[in-house]
Amino acid sequence: MYSVGMKDSDAKVERLPVGDLEDKRPWEQRVREAAKDRCSNCGGEDRTRVGMIVPLEAGGQTVTSNGVLLCRPCEMASESLDGGKRREQDRRILNFWVSRKLYDRIQLGIEQQSGFHSVSSLVRYLMSKYIVDEERFDDLEQYQDSGADVKINVWVDIDSYATFKQLVDKRGMTVTDAVKNLILVYLETMAELTP
Repeated sequence: MYSVGMKDSDAKVERLPVGDLEDKRPWEQRVREAAKDRCSNCGGEDRTRVGMIVPLEAGGQTVTSNGVLLCRPCEMASESLDGGKRREQDRRILNFWVSRKLYDRIQLGIEQQSGFHSVSSLVRYLMSKYIVDEERFDDLEQYQDSGADVKINVWVDIDSYATFKQLVDKRGMTVTDAVKNLILVYLETMAELTP
């Protein structure tokens, strides 16, 4: 602190740790308040946990902008994608609601028919198939699920998402509707192939 009339040699310099420059409150509390106690990805309020975007060992700092509040499903989805090795800015969360009937069909299909271990891996696969050959899905609009009973959270590659969104926008569809419809196409196809 420096007062008028003091000599430079008398000035006391107070150094604060990097994390304390913006606020004296604990870092986790600042992150929670900035996120309004809601998951930074899906907006959920249950079982949230504060995490660092850039870890301390990688040069991250305890500043609010380096914090993220994630609910348990989003945190687990984040860690499962590429074994947690992808950077946060390389992926995004895709949230969508499905009917209980469709959700049960998805789970049954994953358990019995496919090589997929999760809804997330199935969705990423279907999005990539659509990106490679969108014309193969020229009947996509006829598949419908208007339910809103079960929320599904999926982490997807941000570049794939952008390409997928651009393609479905041309059809006048939303990303979430297109994903649900792709799942229905997949389930119908699998049902036809299963005796």
